[in-house]
Amino acid sequence: MQSSFSGTLHDEVLTTLERLKTLAQSVEVPQPYPLGLFECMVQPRGRAHWAYVLRHPEFEVLVTRDPRPGAPAASLRLTAFGLANTRPEDLWAIVTASFGELGQLKEIAVSRADVAVDVQGLHPSPEMASRVVCPASYRATHGTATEVQTFCFGKGDVSLRVYDKRAEMAVSGKAWVEESWRLASGYDSARPVHRVEVQLRRKALAELGTHAASQVFASPGALLDFGLTWANLRVPTDDATKTRWPEDPAWTALRSAVFGGVPLQRTCRVSELMSLDRAKRTLVGCAATAGAYYGVTDYMQALQRLSFAAEVHMMDLGTDFAELVESKRRRILSEGV
Repeated sequence: MQSSFSGTLHDEVLTTLERLKTLAQSVEVPQPYPLGLFECMVQPRGRAHWAYVLRHPEFEVLVTRDPRPGAPAASLRLTAFGLANTRPEDLWAIVTASFGELGQLKEIAVSRADVAVDVQGLHPSPEMASRVVCPASYRATHGTATEVQTFCFGKGDVSLRVYDKRAEMAVSGKAWVEESWRLASGYDSARPVHRVEVQLRRKALAELGTHAASQVFASPGALLDFGLTWANLRVPTDDATKTRWPEDPAWTALRSAVFGGVPLQRTCRVSELMSLDRAKRTLVGCAATAGAYYGVTDYMQALQRLSFAAEVHMMDLGTDFAELVESKRRRILSEGV
């Protein structure tokens, strides 16, 4: 999990961090920096617009030298190792309690949250991936020359990945994960383990009402359930519309195992929805583009050709247009418009 903080850094802190970063660069070895109960290591290089990276096995702090107006001054990321060793709420409280040493910082919002479950008995395959109903058009696979090890759905505010966790551990070196599996009843070390992981970014978290760290910590099962519903595994039927296929029992069992409460509802503000006037202008532009591709200059002919292509596209993705309309309608009604 990663969260952003606004505010200012103490001048003496920035001076010290710059000195340690310069030293780390000259000797090519990270330099120690005390932060509360922890000893962090200042890295020789920053990351993107973050000038300083303070790393600890259980967390990472990113600091900017001169934050732009409205931009965060610091960011805190809890590592998988830290979350496995300490209750998330406790680790967060201990680390953020020491932020006063850095400056006047206040949490803005969680910028990213990854929630996951490791399972045995799930057998991901290209055939299984083809039965996933998901509003995102992006789908990808990764692996070796002989097998697919990772299936990806979406790459925006919400995404879901299903991957061979042991294969990932062989690359990342996270051998300690195996120890946590041994604590689970029914774990079989001889069987494959797959991780089902949902990644939610700031916009989606805010729309789900979980923009603060405390809200994320209180809702891991609900967030995972949302992701498993967003990218939902179905059982094929004779119906040509995938969204009307029933949920695969394996997916139902997985969702039931991680969460049994009231599902989270995603709501976005009307101001974030395309206005009707803008929709009209966009439609004219799309029709013109279709006309250029299809070689027609009549508006209705271009629109019909585009409409047919869009319908084929929806069928390929398993998109139910009525459900899409209903989703937009709920967003508008949620704002009382």
